[in-house]
Amino acid sequence: MKHLKPFDILFLGSDSFSIGVLSNLLRSTDVYNSITVVTPAIKMTGRRKNVEYIPELQKFAFSKNLPHFPVPPSGIKAFVPPDAFLSPSPTSLLITASFGSILPPSLLSIFEQDRKLNIHPSLLPKYRGASPIQTAIMNGDKMTGVSVLGMSDKGTDRGDVWEQKEVPIPDTATYHSMVPVLAEEGAVALIKTLRKMINRSATSTPQDPRLASRAPKITHDHGILDFETQTAVEIERLYRAIGHQQNLSTHLPAHTPNQLKRSPPQTLPLNLYSLSLPPPSYLPLHPPPPGTTFYHPRLNALAVQCKEGQVLVEEGQVSGKHGGRVGAGELWKGWRDGGRVNEAGGVWDWVQLGGGGGGGGKGGEGGGGGGWE
Repeated sequence: MKHLKPFDILFLGSDSFSIGVLSNLLRSTDVYNSITVVTPAIKMTGRRKNVEYIPELQKFAFSKNLPHFPVPPSGIKAFVPPDAFLSPSPTSLLITASFGSILPPSLLSIFEQDRKLNIHPSLLPKYRGASPIQTAIMNGDKMTGVSVLGMSDKGTDRGDVWEQKEVPIPDTATYHSMVPVLAEEGAVALIKTLRKMINRSATSTPQDPRLASRAPKITHDHGILDFETQTAVEIERLYRAIGHQQNLSTHLPAHTPNQLKRSPPQTLPLNLYSLSLPPPSYLPLHPPPPGTTFYHPRLNALAVQCKEGQVLVEEGQVSGKHGGRVGAGELWKGWRDGGRVNEAGGVWDWVQLGGGGGGGGKGGEGGGGGGWE
């Protein structure tokens, strides 16, 4: 059977994952005749909408002198492809990789059914949705992967799978460390699929909906910590998964324990950064209540008791306060200067995060204060 000609590709993407896939695809000149790039619209971001956001893939396309078309400000439904893609053809191919928008039927319909491909960073049908990489890390998975699948008006992550590749998740993996690995493996799987399509040997397999699970969009609520219900391992994994895009937050007492007797408790929002797990030898024999927080001078970090284990925090920021992030030592000093000395002059050497218990305790009263010097 006669082979097909290399493809004319309309490539839709936005971020570093898209760049990783496209940069590897560009080196495989046997599978394409041309590549045209489409990216989301340039938009204004920031609190005052005065910061221009230009998709990373758009900058990459310009650097490679690739034909590029931004989506109109009104959205993807108003996008009209270049003339070369306005009618179905066996050699016209639509590819999406982390594009970020649901494609309308008007765009999907101008490509043949098996000429609409998406590269999704999970082993579908596991982790359909917007955050497959983050969800895999959050859940402590040891293995993830990439899928090359077809698209339909039912969604970009529900079509038949053309190719899959497993990718191990290291114990210290972060979102940023996994993206280039998954993008490269996604490109390998994509190129393999295209070569099979060209020689007419490609086959696809329907997804089993009974095995499907969701990876929802990351929101502010994902970063709200609850030390009474979350273990240290879970919180540390959460930081590695979403810390690049979402603050992990809790709250701390806004005044002294004596004041708590005279007025309703008040709290200040607190964002936590640079989270890690302490060496096992540093864990106290008798854990204090969840939320109890100490300063560990040798590690220059706050140690927060969780449901199980403790998590170290190297930086923090009281939300709404000027000055940005500060180190754990400065945070600890600020808490002491802000009311952690009682009327009798006793220094309180722990503070309660997350709303449990009182505002602080004197040496020995916190159920483990003496084990952190």
